[in-house]
Amino acid sequence: MSEAIDAEAFSQTYIKYLGEGAFLIDGAAELCSQLQAGGQRMAIITNGIKEVQLSRIGRSELCDAFECIVVSEDAGSQKPNPAIFDFAFDKLGFPDRQEVLIVGDSLTSDIAGGSRYGIDTCWYNPGRKPNHSDVQPTYEIQRLEELVPILAGVTHSQGNTSPSRA
Repeated sequence: MSEAIDAEAFSQTYIKYLGEGAFLIDGAAELCSQLQAGGQRMAIITNGIKEVQLSRIGRSELCDAFECIVVSEDAGSQKPNPAIFDFAFDKLGFPDRQEVLIVGDSLTSDIAGGSRYGIDTCWYNPGRKPNHSDVQPTYEIQRLEELVPILAGVTHSQGNTSPSRA
């Protein structure tokens, strides 16, 4: 005989445990530390569940690395919708779009959203997946350390950048 499952309780328990996992990409902590030391402003824009994302980031080495964390729940929209970028730019004091770089692993949300919003984009593509879409990133990297020379060139010619990964 099967027992009835309380879907709401199951969901809450799942989200709680999901938020306890904080796994960083190799080199993420070192990169963020280097960027902070160089005076870079950093923010996160994420479509994830607020409770999960804030818990994961709070448990990681990166808990103090970001000026702000923008979650779609708070913004009332998700990437690639321009409204989430409006929300983030408001939180960051409306930086010049030419001084911002979004770094993300999703062509359809991060890169498409950033491109539509008029900011430079960097596709983090560690698996070297082919891009068969119409979405074309400004830059593409396979390893996080490849971001450093890109930011050096951008910051040298344009000022501070705000990398974001979600």
